[in-house]
Amino acid sequence: GAAAQATGSSWLIRRYSVFPNSLSQIPQICWFLFLGAFCGCAIGSTWGIATLRLATLIADDQIVTSWFTWWIGDVVGVTLLTPLAVAGRIGQSHWRRVVYVAAPTSVAFSIVLAAFFAAKHFEERQIEEDFSRRAAELTEHLAKELD
Repeated sequence: GAAAQATGSSWLIRRYSVFPNSLSQIPQICWFLFLGAFCGCAIGSTWGIATLRLATLIADDQIVTSWFTWWIGDVVGVTLLTPLAVAGRIGQSHWRRVVYVAAPTSVAFSIVLAAFFAAKHFEERQIEEDFSRRAAELTEHLAKELD
């Protein structure tokens, strides 16, 4: 899955963006992040969750949440590390370029972080609702048994 994700991300970037990409302009950086992180990370998430489901390690009702969690983790890694690694290779003389890379990276990271917390909140709410439903079913069953 990880190799397919890296290969797929590389292909997306080479196919649909300027390559080699100097990451010297904000639109180039944003497009690089969109293709490499947001789109490319879907490959690894899909592969991983499909493998887990086929091995019956996750239930059908866990697929979407698990996929989204996996995708968010990969996107966070790519959005933080890749542009900073590229910018870090530039050297001291091009500090503006580092700023141009760090700004969209920070925005993308903020979006991903917000999505992560939204997914976490959704999952926690889903667990609470499931617990309440099961508790109500058990209470009802026990009440019938005692009557």
